[in-house]
Formats: sequence, C-alpha cells, structure tokens
Amino acid sequence: MPPPRYPAIGRRSYASKPVFHVLAQIDGPGAAWKTVLSTADRQYAVQRVEQYREAGVNVRLQEPGDD
Repeated sequence: MPPPRYPAIGRRSYASKPVFHVLAQIDGPGAAWKTVLSTADRQYAVQRVEQYREAGVNVRLQEPGDD
C-alpha cells in the first residue's frame, strides 16, 4: 500500500498577495544583489532591512511592481 499523501506543509501561495523582496549584497559592495527574504508582510520585511543595515550590510527593499 503506498504511503498517504499530505499537502505541502509550510508552503504558501502568494499568487493573490503582493510580495516584498529584501535584496542584499552579501559579498560586499559591487557584488550581485541576492534575495535574502521574500514575504507578503511589509512590516516584517522593513524590520529585516533595518537589522541588515545595523549589521553593515548593503540592503534594499524591493516593493511589488518594482523592477
């Protein structure tokens, strides 16, 4: 008998929600921007941006619709 199938736990669909991306230059100034966080919660994203800045990391918040 095959094992039961469970829905993906912990995975969320953001198809109907705006997604905020926190981008950082992990390898120093001039390095490629890398996504370090993607979330639908803007307040949470802004808090993480502030924490990265306090740690001296070059970071920015990409709002939905920004290219």
